[in-house]
Amino acid sequence: MKTLSENSPAPYNIDLPPQAEDAGKIPVSISNSVGTDALILSALTGKIDRWPDQSVAPDAEELLERINFHGVAGLLATALEGVQNVPESLTKDLRDKRLQYLFWEDRHRHFIGRAIGILSEVGIRPIIIKGTACAYSVYESAADRIRGDTDILVPFAERIHAGEILVDLGFVRGLTFARTRGASQASYALEEGLGWSHSVDLHWQINNSACLSQLFSWDELFSRSAPLPSLCNAARSPAPVDAILIACFHRLVHLRSPYTVDGHSYYSSDRLIWLADIDLLTKGLTEADWTDLVHRARKKGLARISLSGITAATAAFGTKVPPDVLDALAEPTKVSPVETYLNGKSLTRFKLDVAAQTGVWGKIAFIGEHGFPPASYMRAQFGRGLLPMLYMKRGIQGVGKLFSGGNRPS
Repeated sequence: MKTLSENSPAPYNIDLPPQAEDAGKIPVSISNSVGTDALILSALTGKIDRWPDQSVAPDAEELLERINFHGVAGLLATALEGVQNVPESLTKDLRDKRLQYLFWEDRHRHFIGRAIGILSEVGIRPIIIKGTACAYSVYESAADRIRGDTDILVPFAERIHAGEILVDLGFVRGLTFARTRGASQASYALEEGLGWSHSVDLHWQINNSACLSQLFSWDELFSRSAPLPSLCNAARSPAPVDAILIACFHRLVHLRSPYTVDGHSYYSSDRLIWLADIDLLTKGLTEADWTDLVHRARKKGLARISLSGITAATAAFGTKVPPDVLDALAEPTKVSPVETYLNGKSLTRFKLDVAAQTGVWGKIAFIGEHGFPPASYMRAQFGRGLLPMLYMKRGIQGVGKLFSGGNRPS
């Protein structure tokens, strides 16, 4: 049975270890609702056998908001089964949510599995990454790994064909910000008669940033990928070491790129479900895997980023990590481009993305796609009006963001 680690302290703000003298720190956020988050975590890790009295328990609305933010309703429903004095309203809400997730997961697996199977039959060979890969590899029930979509990585040359197949299967492509260079993924959604939606983020690079997308290629990930038969026979997921590196890197990306839950946008790296992913992924690592993780993390400039994720998972779920691994990840090194990107303001990040383009024309095309997105995107974002005026409005806003520090609230 796959379970979260025991002996877990409440979460706390974790700074990255010291870097070289000229290095900044990768910021790590912490929730303002520490008391509520600590209670959720204590329940998840079996630290309480009785729910707090109503006079000291968190506000019900705030509690549900934080449970939904952390994406742990399914896990919590199971964890609270042996806890006394849990409010009936909370028990019912979590039970109803888990039942809904179980039904949704069954349908999602049907549609996504069929898509993966057909993609594989035509030789596209997709890799399932992030949440769905974790759901079907390290969770006892895939429905406990709550998520809004499935991320599929395909080779760049196959992206158009893959998209056409999804459309043939009934998925509808969403609006695209850019045409080729300015975006590395496209979203597709299938609405079924039960009122549920099944979304796919079709990636041809690991991240929408041109700079960050160079961290992992499809070829590299596929060469080490593992079968994911619990999803479908044709499914493959990144090797555990790759999955951990991606998870550690992905959580910090959301300090710059918002994560949306129930219509609310958050800039945060402290979602418990992300830390649970890291905790569960580490459980199957061998000594050789840990050595490989350190080697690859340092080579890719992800050492301190990986240390941040693993240390946060340890603080939350008591993740067991060999001490020499932590020491190796903490060794001072020069600041990597990834750290510079994540620490940088919007202008810095834009310059790094431009620099990542191949050749002068590639850089010009990238800037052009950011300055002049498709007309459909412009009208969806800015409404009716003459396109030149809409582009001017977007340009003014974009310049303001570049020189004001970025899209993350201060």
